[in-house]
Amino acid sequence: MVKKLSTRAMALGFSLALSAGAQASFLSSQLTPNTLNGFEDNSREAAIDVNGNGVFDVGDVLIGFIRIDNKSSPNAIDYNNNVYAIFSQQMIGTAGLVQIFAPTLTPGLRLSDVVPGALPGGVAAIYSGPSISDLIVTAPGTSLTDYFNAIKAGLTLDLVAGFRDPTDFLNAIALQQPTFGPAVSCPTNRAAIQCGITSTTYASYTAGLSILQQFGGMTAFTFADDVNATNPIGASGDFFQLGISGGNATGASDDPNFRFFGNAQTLASFPQCQGVVSGEASNRLPCGFRDNADFALHPVAVPEPATLALLGAGLMGLGFSRRRKSA
Repeated sequence: MVKKLSTRAMALGFSLALSAGAQASFLSSQLTPNTLNGFEDNSREAAIDVNGNGVFDVGDVLIGFIRIDNKSSPNAIDYNNNVYAIFSQQMIGTAGLVQIFAPTLTPGLRLSDVVPGALPGGVAAIYSGPSISDLIVTAPGTSLTDYFNAIKAGLTLDLVAGFRDPTDFLNAIALQQPTFGPAVSCPTNRAAIQCGITSTTYASYTAGLSILQQFGGMTAFTFADDVNATNPIGASGDFFQLGISGGNATGASDDPNFRFFGNAQTLASFPQCQGVVSGEASNRLPCGFRDNADFALHPVAVPEPATLALLGAGLMGLGFSRRRKSA
């Protein structure tokens, strides 16, 4: 009888230990522990001329959303609009052609302003959950705020990434200098930086960031600080918890939702494009970019305390059963 009870305790311990991880978020349920996980994204962003000088330079902000399209390694998964992120970054300096970004400090445009509870060092908040509308092709409203609200209402906040360590970075190499106008030759309803930017690549970018906050199911993981990312003005050989590579920012004036995701005036009343479009007398027209990049992180599974206790109970039952049998 003792043997049967201890065996049942062992089985219960193991089954509960396994089921404890079943409460994972959508994103965490897709992660492969103890190896590098690669992802591909597709994003839309607004450019905000915070200092109002007519060019995109130090002090100005990029803010927008990212659709995590798929997981590319170690296995391929199409995320089908299950994973999105909200981001905000501010240019703080330059080094030759390199633009240096940091967490946004301008009120109304900070990540914590659009993602309540995000730490000050955050630049990106990742959400996941049941599939929502494809925000790349479907505008949920007429401003960037509407996009953010759709993400926050339909998905659950998983983690916030940003700057924690001295080597963390987010840099872009400027390939062309965007200007905000005037631009009287823009097609009607296609206000844009330098107008004809649809096929122009304005910058390439890389980043190495830390995981600052974890929520819900994501707390079942830690993230190894071993993802390689190249800082064009930093020391070689630095490793990070989240690395971004192959990023590029291109023009978006031909996007059917350009005027909507480029409109960030509901976040803060700073000038945006300041250009004049044919047939429109306005100096506060939306402008923005299309981005895509690859990024990687290395999740490490961490058993929860309750899981460890249940597993320990199961092992104790196993040990007692063996001792009883040998007796």
